[in-house]
Amino acid sequence: QAMMNAITEHFPADVHITESEGGMFLWATLPENMSAMRLFDHAIKEKVAFVPGKPFYVSSTKDKPVPDNTLRLSYVTMDEDRIHKGIQILGACLRTRSLS
Repeated sequence: QAMMNAITEHFPADVHITESEGGMFLWATLPENMSAMRLFDHAIKEKVAFVPGKPFYVSSTKDKPVPDNTLRLSYVTMDEDRIHKGIQILGACLRTRSLS
């Protein structure tokens, strides 16, 4: 719940979050024009990490490429304060809108 509260506070409204049902991750879908890898590059510079979603897709076809705008956020290895700070930093990176 701590991560969802921080996301509600700090992420832009056009980022869609799929909550886990009993798992330890959240799945985020960025607007189509945003790249999770570019967000990753920005976030790492701020010492925040997540897993880009691309490796979790089974396959890509010419008609339906694997999206580059998804990511997986884990909430089991950090305390609530660190989760909040990390989400705050990711939110600031997302708001730069230089991630396309």
